[in-house]
Amino acid sequence: MTVYFIAPEDAEEPVKIGFTAHPIKKRLRALQCVSPLRLRVIATAEGGRDVEKRLHSIFATGRLWGEWFKPCQTLRIAAETTAKGKPLSAERLDLLELLALVRTYRNEARQAFPWSHFDNLIDRCGLRDLVNAKLAEG
Repeated sequence: MTVYFIAPEDAEEPVKIGFTAHPIKKRLRALQCVSPLRLRVIATAEGGRDVEKRLHSIFATGRLWGEWFKPCQTLRIAAETTAKGKPLSAERLDLLELLALVRTYRNEARQAFPWSHFDNLIDRCGLRDLVNAKLAEG
C-alpha cells in the first residue's frame, strides 16, 4: 500500500492526502479524470489507511473537503521530506503531530495574547529546531 500527496501541477494547493493499493500512476490517472486541473504526485511512501488517517488527523485544521487540504508549513515539511525518501514511521508521524500542535497553539496564543512571546519561548526551548531536525533525519 502507498500513501501519497497529490497537488495541481501549477499550484501548491489544494493537496490530496490518500492511499492506494494500486500503482500510483493508476491512482493519479483516476483522479485526473475528475479534476479540472492537471495533477502531479508530490510524494509517496509506504503505508496504508492507518497512516492516511493519521495524516488526515494531523492536518485536520487545514481540511478543505474530503481528503483535500490547504497546505500549512507542517504539511509542506511532511511532503518535502517524504519526497526525499523519509518514511512515514510512527515516530515521524508523532513529530509531525507535535509540530502541527505547536503551530496551532502558537497561532491561538497570538490571537489571545497579542503581547505573547510564544514564538520566542518555542525557539528558546529549542523545540522548533529539535522537531525540524528530527523530521529532517527521518
